[in-house]
This record gives sequence, structure tokens and C-alpha cells, in this order.
Amino acid sequence: MLSIFIMNKLFVFICLVISTSGITQECFGPSVVFSLVENTVLSTYHDGYRYIVINNEDNVLTLEKLSTTEENLPHTSSEFITEVPFNNPISMTFSGDDLYIINLDTDTYKLYKIDFNTTSPTVSLVLDTIGNYTGIFSRMRMRSNGSKLYFSHYTTSENGYPGNLYTFDTENPDAGVSLLFEFTDNVLGLNLIFSPIILNDTYYFTDIVEGKIYQVDLNAPNPEPVLFNSNPGHYGYYLGGTGDFLYTTNGTHPNATLSIFNISSPIAERIYSDVYCNDTVSSFFIFEDYFYYGSWRRPLEDFVIDTIQENNTSGEFNIFPNPSSEILFIQNLETPSSFELIDLTGKIVLSGFIDTNEITISSLPTGMYFLKLGNQKKYLRIFKR
Repeated sequence: MLSIFIMNKLFVFICLVISTSGITQECFGPSVVFSLVENTVLSTYHDGYRYIVINNEDNVLTLEKLSTTEENLPHTSSEFITEVPFNNPISMTFSGDDLYIINLDTDTYKLYKIDFNTTSPTVSLVLDTIGNYTGIFSRMRMRSNGSKLYFSHYTTSENGYPGNLYTFDTENPDAGVSLLFEFTDNVLGLNLIFSPIILNDTYYFTDIVEGKIYQVDLNAPNPEPVLFNSNPGHYGYYLGGTGDFLYTTNGTHPNATLSIFNISSPIAERIYSDVYCNDTVSSFFIFEDYFYYGSWRRPLEDFVIDTIQENNTSGEFNIFPNPSSEILFIQNLETPSSFELIDLTGKIVLSGFIDTNEITISSLPTGMYFLKLGNQKKYLRIFKR
């Protein structure tokens, strides 16, 4: 079956509809959303807005924002927020209502903050030193998870690409930066900084050479990367997501693909895959049933929207405490039920029958597991201390 989408200036996408494992793959024509990307230095998204650092004609960096929800597209103007008084901003992210920006000042990475609760937001220095620009080459990326910021940093050396992951609590700034884990002379150190994302207290990053995706449990006593998914032959994966769903694109390919994984499932079930018809997709986000990337946006299929909404419901059960060291209590379990506890490899490590609304997990090693109750389709993520 052929689907034809007519776009700007009669540009026509003709795409073949492919059916694979019951999932329809179809190409969508994009529409222009943003028109200011040519001068954009940094970009991030928050509460339906795209925040951008722009290099103006007079070589002054400014922070501006554009709405992603207005019907009158494309946007040709933005709202000025404040001037950004540094010359080399490399990463930015929101934590609460505050925007944090890393700037590379000569050979030192510094952390700045913009407080949006003030009438006229200004930039203030938070950390004078996060790390240093060392070795032959060095890069740093920042992501947030609640009040905590995570800095992934790598440098090159003669033996490989050592990399570190640091954490910083914005509610306790006097504690400074702490090292979460490190890779010594390992190619994964380089991959740590490549398009990372944090979902459900788990840090995801990609192997930019082989296209593998790794995950790190941020609540573990000794965090270390575990293989999440492998796609041999694909490289340059970019990550995004929300709730229980991880989105990936192999953005360096001319025919970029979008895949969506249900990460609440122990087998990381791929629920959707779409071929993007000669487009290159790098940084992106999904908001109100649209997929945004670069200057464009595409509508998501009804199949994807319905599946995400169905699987993203909270469900009937509540598990507490979580994390737990000995006993899990299941709230709202009205009738006895069977259960399975599954580790990150997909192996059932504990199973049985619940008749007292509790499961004893004291015998399990520390780590993350998935709990399935009876014939429920949704897996509940639990942590053993």
C-alpha cells in the first residue's frame, strides 16, 4: 500500500507501508516548527517550550524561548529571557524551575544557574569547577533527575577514552560534586556523554560505534553499566523519552528510524518502529502526540499514542517500600495472586503465590528487578537494597 503525503511547496513523500510483527511502519511528512535554529548554540525543552541559546549578529549570546504548542506555525520569533555572559556554553538542563548551564572557561568546566522565579532572570555562578578540560580531547554533558544533576565527562588518552559520571544535589550545594562511577581506559567512557537521558532513576547512554544502549541504576550502591539493547550495524543513536518509554533514533543515518521501548518490561519490549524517509534526526523530544526534531515536527501514529497511554497508566497496585531490603508490601491486591520477579537479564529469580499482600526479597542480591503480578501486562520496577 502506498501512502502519499503532500508537504510544503508540493514536496511529496512517497513511502511504502511495511508491516512487521503486527506493527505498521509508515512515513510521515514533517511541518516546520522553528525557524531560528541556524544561530542556536544550545537547546533544551521544558513545559512545552523550547529554550535556546542564540548567537546574535553582534556576537552576544542570549537565552530565548519558543512555544511548541501554538497552531500558527512556523515560529519566526522568540521571547527574550536574558543575556548569557559566557563564550562557550556546552550543555544545559532544567532542574525544577531553574535552568543550569555548563560553560567551558579556558580549561575549566563551570556551572551556572538561571532562576526563573525572578522578574528579570539573571545568571549566577553555582560551581567554579566541575572538572577540567584535559587530555587530547574532552567533553561534558549534563542531565537532571529531580534535584540532582549528573555530569558525564570523558577525555582521550593514549590507552583509550576514560570517562566519569558525577552527581550534584542542587538542594545541598555545599556538599559539592561527587563521583558516581568511572571507566578507566575504556571506550565506554566516550559513549557516556553521547545523548544520555535519565528515566525512572536510570541513566541511559549509547555506544556510538555499535549502536548499543546501556543503562545505569542510579540507586545502586555501586552503579555500573548494563547492556539494555543491542542493534548491530547501527551507530550514532540519540535518546529521548518520558515515563516508562525510551525513544531512540539512529540520527546519523539518512533514513533515520524512531523506535520506542517499554522500559517497564524486563525484555525492553519494542512497541514501535518508524522509517523516517531520508531525514536525519539528532536531538529530539515528544510532546502532545508530536515528535519534534531540528526545525521540524511529525505527528505520531494513533497506534503509538494509544499504546503509550494504555501502558503509562499507574495501574491498580502500589508497591512499598521501594527500595526495600526485606519485604515488599502490595497495596490494593484484593485477591490472592501469583507473582514473578525478573532480573535485568530477563531471568525469573523469584516466583510464588501471594496471599498476605507481601513478598520477602531478603535473599535477592542488591539491584533492580521487575515484578509481574498474575496475568497483568504491566511490569512494576522495584529496587532491592
